[in-house]
Amino acid sequence: MKQTNSASRPRSFQIFSVRSGGATGVVVKSLDPARNTSFRMEDRGPVISIKYSPDMKVLAIQRAKTSVEFVNRDSEAEYSQSCRSKSATIVDFFWVADSEVVYVTDRGVEHYQVVPSRRQLKSLKTCSLSSNWCVFSVELSYLLVSTGALGNTLQPFAFRAAGTMTKLAKFDVELLEAPRPARLALHCHDVTVCSLHGQLTVLALLHAPPGSAADAAGQPAEIRVHQANKWVPSPDHSGGEWANKDGSISRTSTLQLNARGNFAISIIDNLVIVHHQESKTSQVFDITLPPAGDAAGVAAPLQRPVAPPAAIRPFHLRLSAGAAALDADEPAQLACELYAATWVVFQPNIIIDAKLGCFWTLELCAAAIPGALPDPVAAARLLLARAAGRPVLLRLLRRLLLRQTERARLADVGGVLDLLNEQTRRQQEHTVSSQMGSPVSALGTSPPVAPTEPAPFVITQSDLHSEVLCDLVSQQMGSRADQRWVTGVLVECVRSLTQHGVSVEHFLYEMLINTLVLRGCFYQLQQLLQYHAVDDSKPLACLLLSLQSVYPAAEQMALDMLKRLGNANEEIIEVMLARNDVTAALRYARANEMVSGLSARKILDVAMNSGDPDLFYTTFKFFEERNYRTKGKVDFAPGEHCELYVRHFNQLFGVTSSLRDALEAGQRRDEGVL
Repeated sequence: MKQTNSASRPRSFQIFSVRSGGATGVVVKSLDPARNTSFRMEDRGPVISIKYSPDMKVLAIQRAKTSVEFVNRDSEAEYSQSCRSKSATIVDFFWVADSEVVYVTDRGVEHYQVVPSRRQLKSLKTCSLSSNWCVFSVELSYLLVSTGALGNTLQPFAFRAAGTMTKLAKFDVELLEAPRPARLALHCHDVTVCSLHGQLTVLALLHAPPGSAADAAGQPAEIRVHQANKWVPSPDHSGGEWANKDGSISRTSTLQLNARGNFAISIIDNLVIVHHQESKTSQVFDITLPPAGDAAGVAAPLQRPVAPPAAIRPFHLRLSAGAAALDADEPAQLACELYAATWVVFQPNIIIDAKLGCFWTLELCAAAIPGALPDPVAAARLLLARAAGRPVLLRLLRRLLLRQTERARLADVGGVLDLLNEQTRRQQEHTVSSQMGSPVSALGTSPPVAPTEPAPFVITQSDLHSEVLCDLVSQQMGSRADQRWVTGVLVECVRSLTQHGVSVEHFLYEMLINTLVLRGCFYQLQQLLQYHAVDDSKPLACLLLSLQSVYPAAEQMALDMLKRLGNANEEIIEVMLARNDVTAALRYARANEMVSGLSARKILDVAMNSGDPDLFYTTFKFFEERNYRTKGKVDFAPGEHCELYVRHFNQLFGVTSSLRDALEAGQRRDEGVL
């Protein structure tokens, strides 16, 4: 992992720096430079919380426990809104839309519409409940409110449409051990709301209560993963809804941390990154990976880190020229302390160092994954789910297939290829489902169905061919062991594609057949074709025909393949004519009712060039008979351009045709002339 000074995509998060209550200035910084601003305001006391509306037209300032002040940015008009309950105090407030704000008080949740033109707020909905703290996800428009004496009962609210607040089914976070006497055991900084692989997810970080039996036993902290049932994200990732309207959430897995102390959580590219301050390391979890071997089949399987704990890549701040000029001994760069006590971590991947006055975004270094995971299959599985994993995965494949020493096992190659083709199949299913949409009869009568999540990327057969396999095949000129390795890899490619229902491109078959021929493995080639391990196709049949000089049986295998295709009769006749087998070509044409469409000129030319008068005679009479049956006369049509062959026939056998004489005699007999 590494820290960066910029984000790959701008977000709406903002950081406010308030000096002297705002009298000496308020500086607003964001990952999107267009949202950076600064202003001054009158000092009316300490600022508890300050937030801009998403469109940055209204500024909300909380200075008191019971009310929030609002300032229109264009006119600087000021107005305020107090809690509906006089005895309630505000726990926190959030903007849920450009003109909607929600108060979370210790007595409930209050939803308001902000009307800047009238300088007032309109109450939309109020929900009464006793709350301890709250967590809000801007990206998912999802609010969690903690209730109960232990704080582990979470009440969700969703803001799916303008002006609506939906109360969803509450759920409990199972604690490691309940403290005695009962007191707040789950806090807001222990709960993270995020989206992982398209599913709304709630992560709860749990510690053993001090003085409890679990604490005395040294039980490490863990993270309980809860996911929404049938959550359907919106296309623009601005929110979502549930296929089941109650939006119930259930526990799905547990992340083993194997440590105690202070933790913080970041979400990067569908990975859960858990930072541990004491050891100054971070652990990486992917909740889609198979659970730990000793926990498979349990209700909430255990998830282990995908790699051993590792530290964030060191980061240095560049000092300005003016600061460096103050002291000649001052370094040009300042090494930032990692996992400092002054760090504050925000979702999904923001780190603020209060001491340095800097904030960064944390990113995943995909290129380091193969080095951290010695198992190539595990590394490939992790890379396939990462947006930046494509070039790294291709390099991993090249190293896996092309290295000369420490040859990889063919099972590893097959495992990686299975992952690639499984992703290709899922992407094809996603494409089909997105194009088909919902049936008209089902619209409005049944809940929406969660679509298949699109893959971050797909490595196609063309990519595999151009990036890896071409270089692999070029190694065939080496030892016999290299040739066997290439053959095994190509067979694995075909096997994996077929097993996952993905059509194999003809160039992969071509590479496999050429490799077998080069090695002289004709028996293996015949077995592949005989048992249909290779799909029939016209390009493949043409390839077999080109190999008849080195393997004569390839011609017959090509003919058999063309026959199985059922739509290659013309090609079969061309093959027979190419080997001067005119009689077989005419018999095949008659058996498949193709006589009327045959080119007499082409076939007569082959018969004439064969130098066999009997063959030419038989062929010529065949077409005379065809002409009589189709046109009522034996003569060739001028458009067939058969004059050369008629003259050749007359030179060999005379002008009189026995067929012509017989036909004319029969005609005169029918007319009663004789």
